[in-house]
Order: sequence, then C-alpha cells, then structure tokens
Amino acid sequence: MTNPKVNTDINMDLVLNTGSGSGKRRWGWLLVLLIAGAAAGGGYWYYSQQQQLATTPAYSTETVGTGNLNLTITATGNLKPRNEVDIGTELSGTVQEVLVEANEEIRKGQKLASLNTDQLQDTITKARATLISAKARVTQAEAQIVQAGAKTRQAQASLEQAGANVQQANASASQALNNVRQAELDIRQRNEGVQQASNSAGQGNAGLQQANAGYQQALAGQKQAEANLQKAYAAFHQADAALKQAQLSPQQSNASLQQAMAQYEQAKASTLETRTQLNRLQELQKASGGKLPARQELDSAVASWKRAVAAESAAEANVQNARTSGSSGRMGIDAAKANVDSARAGADAARASLESAKASVTSARAAVDSARANVGTGKSKLVGAKTDVEAARIALETAKSSAAASKANAVATRKGVDSATANLESAKAEEITAQATLESARASVMEAEAGLRSAESNLGKAIIESPIDGVVLSRAVEPGQTVAASLSAPTLFTLAEDLSHMELEVNVDEADVGRVHDGLQASFTVDAWPGRAYPATITRVALGSTLTDNVVTYQTLLEVVNQDLSLRPGMTATATITTDQRENVLLVPNAALRFTPPRADGAAPGGGNAPAGAGPGAQPPEQSGGLLSRLMPRPPRMGGSRNRNRNSNGTEGRTRAAAGEQQPGRVWVLENGTPRRVRVETGLSDGRHTEITGGDLAAGMAVITGMEGGNP
Repeated sequence: MTNPKVNTDINMDLVLNTGSGSGKRRWGWLLVLLIAGAAAGGGYWYYSQQQQLATTPAYSTETVGTGNLNLTITATGNLKPRNEVDIGTELSGTVQEVLVEANEEIRKGQKLASLNTDQLQDTITKARATLISAKARVTQAEAQIVQAGAKTRQAQASLEQAGANVQQANASASQALNNVRQAELDIRQRNEGVQQASNSAGQGNAGLQQANAGYQQALAGQKQAEANLQKAYAAFHQADAALKQAQLSPQQSNASLQQAMAQYEQAKASTLETRTQLNRLQELQKASGGKLPARQELDSAVASWKRAVAAESAAEANVQNARTSGSSGRMGIDAAKANVDSARAGADAARASLESAKASVTSARAAVDSARANVGTGKSKLVGAKTDVEAARIALETAKSSAAASKANAVATRKGVDSATANLESAKAEEITAQATLESARASVMEAEAGLRSAESNLGKAIIESPIDGVVLSRAVEPGQTVAASLSAPTLFTLAEDLSHMELEVNVDEADVGRVHDGLQASFTVDAWPGRAYPATITRVALGSTLTDNVVTYQTLLEVVNQDLSLRPGMTATATITTDQRENVLLVPNAALRFTPPRADGAAPGGGNAPAGAGPGAQPPEQSGGLLSRLMPRPPRMGGSRNRNRNSNGTEGRTRAAAGEQQPGRVWVLENGTPRRVRVETGLSDGRHTEITGGDLAAGMAVITGMEGGNP
C-alpha cells in the first residue's frame, strides 16, 4: 500500500520538475486552487458564526409594575333630553300667530302660539245669552211657585170653611132629629090626652078642673107656638137676606174678576216695557264694550224688570183668586137657598104648631065650656083629643121634613168639602209642578254656566303656552295653518326642559347585563367630537328586554352632564361602561401568561417543556438537512405550547378572568439570560393586562413576552 505522504511528495516533484513550457500553466492552476481553498475556509467560518448566533435565542421582556385595571363593556345609543314635551292643541282651528322659533329659549307660561278666537268669542256670547235666559226662567218659576202657594193657601181656607159648614149642617141635622123626637113625644102625650079625655068624660068637677088645666096648658102652648113662629119667621128672613146677599156676591165677584184681569193686563204691559228697556240697555252695553250705560242704570233697569215680573205674577194670582171667589159665591148661593128652604119649612112647622096650639086652646076652652056645662060629653073631648093627636102628627111630619132637609144640607156641605179637598190637592199639585219647573230652570242655569265655563276654557286653550322652562327643539306650525284635533292632538312644538342635563339611552347585550347596575360610572364618545370622552352614570337598567334580529338587549339609561351644551338630542353615542376596577395592583401583560419557551434544555430547574423528539441524544434540527437549510436558518417558533396555552385561555378562562376569580398560572423571567418559570395567581383581566393576586412574582421583575430571534 502506497504511503499517501510519499505520493504527495512524488506529485509535487513531478510538478516542480515539469518543463518550462508548461510551468506557467501549472502555477496558474495552483493559484486557483489556493483561492478556492481560501474561499471555502472563509465560507465555513462565516457559516459557523451564523449558526452559533442562530442557536442563541433573543427574548422580548417587559418589566412588571403596578397600576389600575378597569373592566368595561361597550354599548351604543342616542342622547335625549331628560324631559321632552310635545306641545299640541285640544282645539281645531286656524293658527293666528306663532311667536317662537326652533332653538329659542322659553320660560314656563310663555305664549308660543295662538288660534283664531272669533268662533270661540261667538260661542261665549251665545253661552252668556243662554245663561241669562235660564236665569229668567228661574225667576218665572219662582213666581209660579209663589202663585201656586197662594192658591194652595186659598184652597186650604176654602176646605176649612167647608168643614165649618159641615159641622153647622150636622148641628142643624141633630137639632132637626131632636125636633122629630120631641114631636113623637108630643104624639104620645096627645094620645095620653085622648085617654085622659076619655077617662074624664064622666068626671064632673074633676073634669072641669082638668079642662081648665088643659085650657091653661093650651094657652101656654099657644104662646110657645107663637114664640116659635116668631123665631121661625126671623130665621126665614135671615136666610132670605143671606140668599139675597149671596145672590149679590157673583156680581161682585165678576166685578172683582174684571178688575183683576185689567190689573193683570196692565202688569203684563209693564213687564214687557221694562224688559224692552232692559234689552235696549244690554244691547247698548254690548255695542259700547261695557262703557255705556252706567252700571247703576243697568242694575236699576234689572230691578224694575224683576219688580214688574213680580207684579205680573201677583196680578195673575189675583185673577185666580177672583175666579175662585166666583166659584165659592155660587156654592154660597146654593147653601143659602138650602137655608131658606129649611127656614121656610121651620116656619111652616111653627105655623102648624101655632095652629095646633090655637086648636088646643079652642079645644081646651070647649072642654072648659063643656065641663062648665056639665063637662059635655066624652065624645067631644075624645074628638078634641084626636084633633090634638092629628096636630101632633102634623108636627111630627113637619119635624121629619125639617130633618130630611137638614140631612140633605149636610150631604151638600160634605160635597163642598170634597170639592174643596180636590181643589186643595190640585193646588198642591200645581205647587209641586211649579217646584219641578223651578228645579228644571235651576238645572238649566247650571248647564248654561257649565257651557259658559267650557267656552271660556276653550278660549283659554286657544292660547298655547309653554308648560316648562327650556328650549324649542322643533316647530311644526306656521301662521294661517289649519290644525285638526278631532282624533288626536297634533304636535305643534317639541320642547326640552334642560339640555345641560341629558340622558343617554343604550342597549346592553344580555351577556353583559348581569354586570350592569345603577350607579356604575361610564364614558362615551360622539362622532361630532371624536377626541372627547364624556362622563356618565347609569341611573336605570330595564327589567324588560328588547328583541331585535334575534338579539336580546336591555335598555339602560345613563345620566349625562352637558354644561357646555356641546351635546345635542339624537346624537349617536358609544358608551364604555366600567363594570369592575382595581387600583394600584400588580399587572402583567397577557402575552407573558401565554408565552412558553420552545425548549427547556438550558433552562433553570423547573423550566418549560421541550419539543417532541428533543431527547438528550437527539440531533438538533439545524444539524440535519442539506447545505441550503444551514445557509438559511428558520425563524423561531412558539410550537405546540402556544396552542395549548390558547386553548387553556378560552371562553371559560376569559369569563373567569373577567369575573375576577383567582386562577393558577405561570410566567417566565430571565435569570442570567436563561428563562425561569414563576408560578402566579391571576385575577381580573381587561384583555391586555391581568391582575396578579398571588405567587412569587414581584414588581420590577422582567417577564418574557416573546422571542425576537434564534433557532430552537
């Protein structure tokens, strides 16, 4: 076997001993070989340096510090005034004037606009005329009540008079009945006289004495009969005079009726005259706008008219009284005639009694003569006694006739009572009717007053005033425009009470509403001022939800202070609501919690996980492959650990972090250029930074957030 070194020397000798012709060519090739060897050595050195740099990773770090952490949610909505009022009108009509413009400041009670009031003024005038007419009907009804009361009192007096007449007629009937009983007693006595005459026929002196006694008794009866006849004549003349007086009463009643009717016509004319004068003065007052006539003159005219109305009512009552008196006079004539007939019957009875008494005297005288002539015969006495009995029977018939007449008079007077009672009931009914008419008239007055108040109220509603202090947001009416309020009140103005304090109404998603409540602080921005954030405070979170495109939201109201009036109603705002916050807490970037070194070969104890296949004898990836892979090293990779970290910080992790629950975690810090794992307890997270609530991490330590270069 040939020694390589010997071969080399032989080759060199061959080269050196080459002829001069080819010497230059050999030196050229040698130079090329030297240059190529130098280039290869330089390339290898450069590659070795780059590979050394690639295998040493560079880490991005961030110093741990303290600060404030806020957890927020975002919602959009629109600004509106706290009190926005739509001003309309309850009346229909033509707008006469508009006194304000949009953006103009207004005060409570300030006149904004007005409607044409000509028709309303006419309605008020008509309502006032209706009220005056209703009051006149009340006055008329009151006069009718007075008249009905007078008729009632008159009917009551007539009833009382009829009652007295009934009592008098009953007394007369009782007296006539007593006369009948007395006549019956006389008959019995006359029969006893016949018996006595029969017994005394045979008696002598005893009979004469008895005849003398009978004669004296007959004389006494004659005197009594004469006295009764005088009384009967006196009663007859009195009844006849009463009849004549009663017959004169209708004439007097007719005269009184004519006089009362004349007075009533005169009173009606006076009422018409005073009413005409009052109407003239009222028209003058209306035409002059209340300047003429004087109030005293108008009140005097009203008083004169009321006195004339009262006088007319009184005159009408007098007419009714006169008519009633005429009816009463006719009843008095009938009663007087009955009294005359009764008195005539009494006179006839008294005359018959006198004749009977005279006959008794004659009989007694005859009995005396007969007794003196030896008493006569019993037959004469018996005849005389029978004559007495017949006379007594006549007297009885006369008494019965008188009793019948008295009874008829009593019946007639009771009919008068019934008539008077009917008149009284009729008068009371008229009084009740008059009272009902008065109540109806008073109700008409109340209705007319209500109509007048309603018309005056509508006149006030024709002037549209501001109910609040504020500003005019919009005006939707012009002078001359016709508004109709038949179905709903049209909106003429939109007012805002105070734009220095407004409300922001936003819709909060159902996933976030559990963390939103009254009193939370928030901020918002508007497109009109993109670089400015406005503070706000939540005042109300609605219990009811709103469903829009299958998205459930809850209306939330925020209070906004707008002292500089830069915000306007209707602006769209994006609100950021702070649901939780931490002050002066230890914070780390979320990238530090997600970072894991690609391998832990040179890491301190407790380092990260190495990639799969990176055992102690495994060849590094950069040592495998061709020259191209060595000349173009790959960028650093996070590897599968990053994916696993992402999964562990999924939806559940974000929810727990947002709720501030403590979770175990770890970060990596550099010690002498080598990553070291540090266990921590995490709290609230806002998506960029996380609160550290426990563990070995301290402020000022540098945590690894990523890698800047180097091959794993």
